[in-house]
Amino acid sequence: MGSRAGRPPGGEHFPVLGTAMRRRNAPSKDSSMAGQRSSLLFGCAIAVSFFAGCIAGEKSLEYLGEAQVDHYKAVAAEIAYPHQHEPHPDAVRMTDAPRTVWDRNHDEVRDISLQEALQIALTNNSVIRSRAQFLSPANTIYTNSDLVPSIYDPAIQASGFLFFGRGLESALSAFDAQLATSMFWGRNEVPLNVPPAAGVPSAAVDETGAFSAALTKQFASGGLLSVAHTMNYLGTNAAGVMFPSSYTGTLRAEYRHPLWAGAGSEFTRIAGPIAQGFRGITGTDQGVVIARINQDLSLADFEASVRNLVKDVEDLYWELYLKYRVYDTAVTARNSALVTWREAKAKLDVGGVQGFRPADEAQARDRYFETRAAAESALADLYTTEIAFRRLLGMPVNDGTILRPSDEPVTAEFVPDWKICLVEALTRRVELRK
Repeated sequence: MGSRAGRPPGGEHFPVLGTAMRRRNAPSKDSSMAGQRSSLLFGCAIAVSFFAGCIAGEKSLEYLGEAQVDHYKAVAAEIAYPHQHEPHPDAVRMTDAPRTVWDRNHDEVRDISLQEALQIALTNNSVIRSRAQFLSPANTIYTNSDLVPSIYDPAIQASGFLFFGRGLESALSAFDAQLATSMFWGRNEVPLNVPPAAGVPSAAVDETGAFSAALTKQFASGGLLSVAHTMNYLGTNAAGVMFPSSYTGTLRAEYRHPLWAGAGSEFTRIAGPIAQGFRGITGTDQGVVIARINQDLSLADFEASVRNLVKDVEDLYWELYLKYRVYDTAVTARNSALVTWREAKAKLDVGGVQGFRPADEAQARDRYFETRAAAESALADLYTTEIAFRRLLGMPVNDGTILRPSDEPVTAEFVPDWKICLVEALTRRVELRK
């Protein structure tokens, strides 16, 4: 049947008053089946995308009421403590509680000489302690451990390699010959839109390779000698070339010597060679002379720390000796006051004697308690000094024994000579050598 005039054939769309009208042909069986198949595929695609979105979609966190953030606050404010994989030494885990005046334990007395005390202190103190750190809230071991001297400080300085902290070996390494090599290889294939029978490859293949090696040597005069060798490779399957691969090599020798800044062996030995790769950094590097001076300063600081440790050990040794003498005097006074009080108490119990007053017994009793308090105070000072002495020696606070000095101080008169003392001070003083 013919179509109406003005209507394009084929059922094409055209708008009429905002609606799309199309000629409706009689649907055939094949077209209906194709439509059903398309509808089925479209529905399956929607279902798959819906279920995939439900499975892979991110779940939203919802609250019934106001959000509870206490859990997240606790997690954010949680403190992570390091785990110690190494067990504590037995001397630390098995130590007893510090002694007090209330203890009535009869610990074994260990007599120790000054020489033995110095030997124990120098053996146990890898981290050097000082007497002023004892019971001090400003103890540098807790507040700033980087400033605490140790036996490792000279080694740390000698093995340093960073800027303005280089050791001697690191400063000398600036004059070692250095070899640097590199190798690169690449391949690029680009398909060509040409017929197979045209005699032209179906793809343009380019291979590139680059090898370089350079040997540089820094001299103490400030000069820099370098010898470099480069080799470039190019392979191609392009038409019109004589050889499919080609090699290009270069050999370069170069010598640079500063004329003003950085010239001369004196400057290079003190400040080191001028770093060509760090031109943006102001100042100079550390040469061999500065590195050696820094190492000597580190050794001088370590020597001063050991000297102070020896002095503190000796001072505490004789102070502990004095505490024993003070305690012995206080115990003698307490025992004497106890005897006096007992005699006065016996006279009071029998009714008194001629010239005896009841106030004399009260005075004797008061004197006894006064001397007893002095003896206990002297014992507490003795325990405190003994603990501080143990700390300097690197010993446990209480190992079942109590230290007692066995050496006697020199009681003879000693008059030093001023000239000899002055020469010794100017010669041995570490601060002057620094």
